[in-house]
Amino acid sequence: MKRAIPFSPKANVSKVPKLDIAHDFGQYHSVNKKYYPNPITAKSANQFNNKSRAKPIDILEKLQKKHKALLKDTSTVIHWFRNDLRIHDNLALYTCVELYQQLKENNADAKLYAIYVINEDDWRAHMDSGWQLSFILEALKNLQKSLAELHIPLLVWKFDDFKSSLSNSKEFVTFLKKSVWI
Repeated sequence: MKRAIPFSPKANVSKVPKLDIAHDFGQYHSVNKKYYPNPITAKSANQFNNKSRAKPIDILEKLQKKHKALLKDTSTVIHWFRNDLRIHDNLALYTCVELYQQLKENNADAKLYAIYVINEDDWRAHMDSGWQLSFILEALKNLQKSLAELHIPLLVWKFDDFKSSLSNSKEFVTFLKKSVWI
């Protein structure tokens, strides 16, 4: 007995249903409602592509242009490490160092700090494994050594909140404002 090879002219593929991405995409991913009460949808994500929604980097650049005059009174630059723990090929870190050097020309007391905030709720929400967490902690040790060679201190803080809060929550922002004693 011969079997038909899938997708051959003999195979019966006429009954394959078409995927309605706008409505069916939700069945292929699971979002933890505890941490993400308002998850981004495929439709809202596509708003970046069709330029009906501004990208965060565009908003940041617009704010930087608007508030460039405020930088004259700035004496501290902070780079917040989140997922990208590299120092090589890190555009955000490079931009912070560049800004720090500009500030240092006018203000000898200018400072540059790198921070990393440990938030166990972020790790739980993203279901990070023990191996991944061990890797992150080891990478932080290496990052701290590498930054020390560049004379950039790495401050590692731990965020604890009585309720589950992600790093984009109001509680986290309050914590960060209190922690920045710089």
